Amino acid sequence: MTERIVLADLDDGVRGAVAAARERVAGLHGELIRWGLVVWTAGNVSERVVVTR
Repeated sequence: MTERIVLADLDDGVRGAVAAARERVAGLHGELIRWGLVVWTAGNVSERVVVTR
């Protein structure tokens, strides 16, 4: 079983990395529509923030 990670329990650096990733992903999602890569909101964009303990 994988250990559950709670964002609120992580340090400021990790929370900042997650916030920055969210901003990039939100911006890139808009680009999918702009460049005609998807119709409406049918596509997705993702980014992984790696947390090591």
